[in-house]
Amino acid sequence: MSDELPAGWASLRLGEISIDIQYGYTAASTQDPQGPRLLRITDIQDGKVNWARVPSCVITDRELVKYRLASVYPVFARTGATTGKSFLIRECPPDSVFASYLIRVRPNNEIVGLQLLAHFFQTPAYWDHITASISGIAQPNCNATKLAELIVPLPPLPEQKRIADKLDALLARVDACRERLDRVPKILKRFRQSVLAAATSGELTREWREARETQFPATELLERIAAERVRRGLQSAERAINIEGIEEPNLVLPESWTWCRIGQIADVRLGGTPSRIEGTYWNGDIPWVSSGEVANARITHTAENLSWLGLESSNAKLYPRGTVLIAMIGEGKTRGQSALLEIDATTNQNVAGLVFETDLVEPEYVWYWALGEYDRTRSVGRGGNQPALNGAKVRALPMPLAPPAEQRAIVDRVKVLFDLADEMELRLTAASAIARVLTPSILAKAFRGELVPQDPNDEPASELLARIRSQVAVSGGAKPKRGKA
Repeated sequence: MSDELPAGWASLRLGEISIDIQYGYTAASTQDPQGPRLLRITDIQDGKVNWARVPSCVITDRELVKYRLASVYPVFARTGATTGKSFLIRECPPDSVFASYLIRVRPNNEIVGLQLLAHFFQTPAYWDHITASISGIAQPNCNATKLAELIVPLPPLPEQKRIADKLDALLARVDACRERLDRVPKILKRFRQSVLAAATSGELTREWREARETQFPATELLERIAAERVRRGLQSAERAINIEGIEEPNLVLPESWTWCRIGQIADVRLGGTPSRIEGTYWNGDIPWVSSGEVANARITHTAENLSWLGLESSNAKLYPRGTVLIAMIGEGKTRGQSALLEIDATTNQNVAGLVFETDLVEPEYVWYWALGEYDRTRSVGRGGNQPALNGAKVRALPMPLAPPAEQRAIVDRVKVLFDLADEMELRLTAASAIARVLTPSILAKAFRGELVPQDPNDEPASELLARIRSQVAVSGGAKPKRGKA
């Protein structure tokens, strides 16, 4: 007995307290629909078994007795991604058996309670043993020999029950807490989407708008932008916008707002990629944004930079800070994502840059609209072998336009609410980190004898084991042996 163990406890090998540690059955055929179910590693998902999908197998009566899983025993994954992980199989169909690449442990319930043992197989001490035994092996595996040598700190039998009951109650509460924490990210995502929807429908600033005199309407804002483009002789003043097939959403806007097309308020430009063969085009001082970096975020730095020579030798364009970016290519989540440049930067050809040529439009307001329109923007780019947006489609995207002062008010309110959500995420991260260590901490405490009080009247584990061995010897029985492969 280790000096570190509480009084009455004993350190015993798993092989000493088990009736057998048995490898699973290798079925010659799984084509007998009347045969028993053959549980495989792949049938265990998240610790649960969908028995309706478990195949039946051909097996003899003698083999059925040997590999039966009808009672509730822990089984272990021998190899693969879940090597060493234990599963307590419950509610087995009659005459179920377990397959190769699983190991079944049948504990001697006169010595150890299954409930406690199942908890021990989740402890850091157990995983330290498994990790040490598979280190340096090309194909990690857990076998009966390694399991048999596992040292189990064993309390007296009555104390085992008290510990197991306490663990069941505490770990159930931890699991419930983690489930609630796991739901929070979805709640925060819905919150942000609700904020964006309220922002770009006028609902977020309803009271702000009603408490003020009418600003010049958004229709006048469009006229001013158009006049400014003409006055400066900009190309965007003459560029036609093809809106065919891209309809305005069925949403009634406040009286001072209006629907517009992105091309009416921003010059939509496309980027480029210099030749990668020419090393002098890269690793300069000009940030270059790839489409993968346009990920619904503010961009303050990039993974790659261009040189001035690379910029001049390609279709890449230098965008000013405040440019809104929209990714145009991709079947995955990239297409339709947006970003706000907080630095001067260039982009590749798969990104549209929305450059605002006057100070009459608030870039962050447009970006918040783009964030909220992610799914709708993606749908505009559907079709073809490689779903994509293009410059013409981005120019035609419909956007609810608020007067300039209200745009700034919307940006201020969205920032406050998003900051609140960000703070909640930080707290969630901290709480999740605590929750992750709670289970191993509680388990470690339990197997140090610190979770429930000891009872001096409990028969010590070592005396219990000695008594059982004595009874076996008197009856002429033999100690059960570990199963072999």
